[in-house]
Amino acid sequence: MNTKIAFYITIITLAVFTVSCRKEWSNQISENQRGTQNLNVPEGFNWSASRDVTIEGAYLTASTVRITSPDEKTIFYTGTGDGKPVTVNVPFVYNQIKVNGITFNISNLKSQSGSNVTKLSFPDNSSRINIKDNNQPQEFPGKVSAQTFAVGFVDTDGDGVLDADDAYPNDPLRAYNNYFPAAGFGSLAFEDLWPGIGDYDFNDLVVDYRFQVVTNALNNVVEVYGHFASKAAGATLNNGFGFSLPDISPDLTSNPSNLLVSGMKINENYISLNAQGLENGQSKPTFIVHDNIFELLAQPGGGTGVNTTGWIASVSYDTTILMIVPSGGNYVMADFALTTWNPFLIVDGQRGHEVHLPGYDATDLANQTLFATFEDDSDPLNGRTYQSHNNLPWAINLPSSFAWPKEKVDITRAYLKFAEWAESGGLLYPDWYLDEPGYRDSNLIY
Repeated sequence: MNTKIAFYITIITLAVFTVSCRKEWSNQISENQRGTQNLNVPEGFNWSASRDVTIEGAYLTASTVRITSPDEKTIFYTGTGDGKPVTVNVPFVYNQIKVNGITFNISNLKSQSGSNVTKLSFPDNSSRINIKDNNQPQEFPGKVSAQTFAVGFVDTDGDGVLDADDAYPNDPLRAYNNYFPAAGFGSLAFEDLWPGIGDYDFNDLVVDYRFQVVTNALNNVVEVYGHFASKAAGATLNNGFGFSLPDISPDLTSNPSNLLVSGMKINENYISLNAQGLENGQSKPTFIVHDNIFELLAQPGGGTGVNTTGWIASVSYDTTILMIVPSGGNYVMADFALTTWNPFLIVDGQRGHEVHLPGYDATDLANQTLFATFEDDSDPLNGRTYQSHNNLPWAINLPSSFAWPKEKVDITRAYLKFAEWAESGGLLYPDWYLDEPGYRDSNLIY
């Protein structure tokens, strides 16, 4: 009799353990909470918390162009003006930007222009009142010696960029660092049960990202570094991560040797790369950052997920750095079109099972038969992809680092303004992800 009791207790224990370690398709929402799946999201909402802003006009012919946030604390772009339009990615929390210190409203940027403006660099202990057409200072108030003045115009490496403006003052091949996103790391958060709904905690894979574009004195790209910090994996699936550059200049892709990629973390056998480090079988340059998240974030004690449950020990983040080197021409930052990059999750080692941001195209290797199955309501021929019947996504992209919900916590419970943002089509609370008073329930965030 005791043997039978022990047998049944064992079976029940195993069943409970199995259920607790399986990613659930939906989580419990209390009666006074709606939950993400009940949101009424307007058609066409792209779930973006930032947008591309293109600046053009006379300001871009200046010797140095500097595009910043209104408070000038965030630099969106700096480089030598060559007269070409510059596109920067700006969070919706900013309704204005500054170009060389001049304020522009984002809504009518393209209609505004002005006289040429030249930026000069001076020591911190001096200031200028005005600038003449000959680029010489009109007046220096205060005590500024001739020696101090001269220091501001040193060009150690002789590349034509003053040391004060040169990120690499001792390297004639490099001059500027350009970043996307400009303000710091952005974040991607994925649900990996697509085309099924999932529990909407957006922690199955959380990746912070930032691109660093190194350019020379002529604004030509020397190299691009993609920094990817894997932070959380609230799932049992061995997911991979990659991205494509769908709008990259054809000149960069006309010859496969024009791009050389290194730094990927490929350990499984389902990814095929060419000699340049790009994925084989793709019409658009496709970069695989890693092919198994648990090779980067080890599950502590064999538990479920990583960095999503408070009672399981946390794991240090992993940072993977891809280095992309162009050759065969003089390319500028716009040729790479980083602001329209297309990141995606690869589900559980199945190369054709991709999860993208809403409205983004699958790659050539994706399994198209998964569209319009289960809760997915994609219609790729009409530009609708990776959205549910009520317009919910399986991935979100934020312009700053994301503090993700705990395991099985619907994002609407953790972020109290998320629902209003989504249902308003982004008009209300575009800063819902920030740590502002009344914006989040910190107890539900990892």
